[in-house]
Amino acid sequence: MRVGAGLLIHLFLSVAGGAALAAEPTKSQPPLPEVKVEVVKALDVPIRLEYPGRTAGYREVEVRAQVSGILQQRTYQEGAPVKQGQVLFRLDSRQYQAALTRAQAALAQEQARLRQAERDLLRVRTLAAKGFASERELDNSISEFEQSRANLQAAEAEVKSRQIDLDFTTVVAPITGITSREARSEGSLIVAGDPQASLLTQLTQLDPIYVNFSLPQDSESARLRNDVANGKLANASKAELTVQVQFNDGSVYPLQGRVDFTDSLVDRATGSVSTRAVIPNPEQKLLPGQFVRVLVSGLLRLNAISVPERAVAQNAAGTYVYVIDEQGVVRQQQVTLGGTAGGRWIVESGLVSGERVVVEGGHKLQPDDRVHAATVEAMHGQGLIEEIRR
Repeated sequence: MRVGAGLLIHLFLSVAGGAALAAEPTKSQPPLPEVKVEVVKALDVPIRLEYPGRTAGYREVEVRAQVSGILQQRTYQEGAPVKQGQVLFRLDSRQYQAALTRAQAALAQEQARLRQAERDLLRVRTLAAKGFASERELDNSISEFEQSRANLQAAEAEVKSRQIDLDFTTVVAPITGITSREARSEGSLIVAGDPQASLLTQLTQLDPIYVNFSLPQDSESARLRNDVANGKLANASKAELTVQVQFNDGSVYPLQGRVDFTDSLVDRATGSVSTRAVIPNPEQKLLPGQFVRVLVSGLLRLNAISVPERAVAQNAAGTYVYVIDEQGVVRQQQVTLGGTAGGRWIVESGLVSGERVVVEGGHKLQPDDRVHAATVEAMHGQGLIEEIRR
């Protein structure tokens, strides 16, 4: 009986202990970590290319004397703006005035000779009609008349030539622009046709103004060309590319220009392609020789996928992002990146529209973790510009 009682007590305690354990409340599972995700969307993203450049005058003209003589007067202020046709210099014109007077006198003589030859021809024709002049005499009269007419034309041309020489003693501005220093002072002998002795000054047209820059033929340029060929890049307006100028202090010139020339050959010395933009400069805030940054716009990356820069991480395998699947499971996804655009990376490959990318809280995740994902609205298309700097 004692053994049976002991056995009963043991069984009771075992059952009671099990009941007590069963009666303890089950501990709840830890909450799933919360992350913020962004739904990937494909959008057209403008591209802005940035290059170093330098300004140059729209037209730079050497003002040279076209006749020789003593420089008598400079009529402009050095460095001042001048208008097209404005008088800049005057040369001694006396010898050219005298030459014109001689040519005019020779012209008057030839006019008189022509009138006399015309009267002689009329008289000989009358006599020949009556049989009082031979055919030879008539031919001679015709020849003298034609010779006199040719001499008159030569005299008229000589007068025009001498008038042009006289006009050239007054040197006018061929374009509207800014003058430079005079190359020859008053009283100097100017020699027409001499590269040094004929130069008087230089004029530079500043409105509009050119900006010269170069397109490097590197891997980035090759990628852009391939994207154009593959239809990933397009001209946004199907017109000329637009250009803005940025100064060294970061400020941007307010007026836009356009790319008006791109060379078809690669410069062997620099390995780049020369390119030029033309920009309005009515207030002449841009001066020739300035170093600037050239911002080229007008290209559009079609159906581009972008993610915030904070969503991208790197490991030994490369660049990756965390993607949340439909079951809330974290997956590590390798991506290939392009350029940056407004604090976002352009993703060349590795993501498709509709996928959910972790944008906050990814630093504490591991692949295959389960998470609670809260979707945040992406700043798609708001100031999104892919920037490629050189």
